[in-house]
Amino acid sequence: MNSTHSHLSPFTRALLALGCALTGAVAPLAAADAVIAEWNVACGVAQTGHAHIAPDRIERIERIGRIIAGKIRPDVLVLSEVSSSGEARAIAAAAGRAGWPLTFRGLPSQPAGCTQFLAVLARPGVSTSRVRTIAGSEATAYPSTRRAIITQARIGQFDCYVVGVHFKSSRGTAERTARDGQCRRVADHLHTLAGGGAEQDFLVLGDYNLIPGQDASNFAALNAHGRLRYLSDYISGGTHITRCVGGTPTGNHLDGYAIARPATREYVGGTIRKLDHTALGLPCGAFLSANAAYVSDHFPLVARFRTDVDDD
Repeated sequence: MNSTHSHLSPFTRALLALGCALTGAVAPLAAADAVIAEWNVACGVAQTGHAHIAPDRIERIERIGRIIAGKIRPDVLVLSEVSSSGEARAIAAAAGRAGWPLTFRGLPSQPAGCTQFLAVLARPGVSTSRVRTIAGSEATAYPSTRRAIITQARIGQFDCYVVGVHFKSSRGTAERTARDGQCRRVADHLHTLAGGGAEQDFLVLGDYNLIPGQDASNFAALNAHGRLRYLSDYISGGTHITRCVGGTPTGNHLDGYAIARPATREYVGGTIRKLDHTALGLPCGAFLSANAAYVSDHFPLVARFRTDVDDD
């Protein structure tokens, strides 16, 4: 068991290890499997233009589109750090030009002061409800933060709530306290949804800005009702890249992926993956903003789900 489980109790870690041992080999992938992914594409702050995917930086949009089409190939994709719906639409169009059609499903309005937005893209044929925000899930002490977003998606017979998050960054006491509030608000909202309807499946994915082991209170707040299984606990190494040392990326494990426990039985065991620079066929430098071929400073996370049965 790797160190990313350190925010869990020893008993829970033991249960997770036992689950891995019992399930054994990864289930074979089927044509009916769906890919649901998240990626922080690092547009930066719109007002300053830092690393911003503006119209005069169309080359980066095209690079992102080619990666989505060639390597991620998602049925549903949650994007964080896009600065406008136009930007999200441009990324979807670039993926389509590269051979993987996606449609823009929504980038909800956020509270005044927010500069980095969350958006949902999906394949044609995937049904999604209106993408909306979860009220009160911003960090009110920090006006630039954003609320979590949510949509109900259906892919074949698999339907679920897809929740995109991008919580407050930094490791200070005030920031952790603010994230506790954000995480608890998301947890309460999902608890209410699950208690009031037939749909019990939900996925919570995005830039958590949480480091396993360091931000235990935040993980606990997000799982306040005991409904989550953190798939991203099984990912080692950084997802947010800050340096390249001898061609090897280093950084913190900030991105997260969780599913409802025990409801989401359609998850194909062992398919949670971090698509690092090697998996994406890129040099480490492509994840440093000073590089001319810069793509993002985050790696995407992906997981697969069966779509040929409905367990609800």
